[in-house]
Amino acid sequence: MNIAKSTRIALAQQEKDRKWLAEQLGFTHQRLSVVMSKKAPTGEMIQRLAKAFNMNESDFVALGE
Repeated sequence: MNIAKSTRIALAQQEKDRKWLAEQLGFTHQRLSVVMSKKAPTGEMIQRLAKAFNMNESDFVALGE
């Protein structure tokens, strides 16, 4: 599972940027970078990211595989 890759692809597909995503999650840009660098993100974080992109969790995760 590569959440950073899933996030990059979802951002590109939806023509959004990291600033937009950080705002959706209530994070600073720096906090978003830390979350994306984690090897094993929490289920809650995957859920929040998928929701921000209006996707189900399995489709979001599949983007990075």
